[in-house]
Amino acid sequence: MLIEIKGKAKHLKKKDIRKAVETFAGYLLSDKLSSCVELKIILSKKHLSKGIDGYCDWMDNSKSPRMFEIVVRPSLKAEDLLQLLAHEMVHLKQFAKNELFDYSCGSKSRFNGKVYNRDKLDYWFLPWEIEAYGRERGLYIKYLDSRKDK
Repeated sequence: MLIEIKGKAKHLKKKDIRKAVETFAGYLLSDKLSSCVELKIILSKKHLSKGIDGYCDWMDNSKSPRMFEIVVRPSLKAEDLLQLLAHEMVHLKQFAKNELFDYSCGSKSRFNGKVYNRDKLDYWFLPWEIEAYGRERGLYIKYLDSRKDK
């Protein structure tokens, strides 16, 4: 995976961010898929709406995207930032494996073959968010465990 990091986090070094993202990718993506993915991580609050700490989006116009951008609030505490990155990496996996697709017009998304209207469902009940929230803590713990081995 090609990872570019722009900006600076208040409580984490870029090398720690890179290692965490590589760890998350190791659990979420096959080696073959990971080798094709390009990721730009932007540490900047000016790209975020009020109340939003981060998001993941794809940057290429492919049915199976390989170029992604994750934007995160740089002032987050280290633990919060790492868990947010884990959450957004689950979304990257969903996009890269064509599990999740956001339609450009309107508020519809397709997840695992089923179309959902985001305006008609509570955010907490969107199935792609349930997966991301469900996996973020475990990915974060696995990252911490990987650091203890060294």
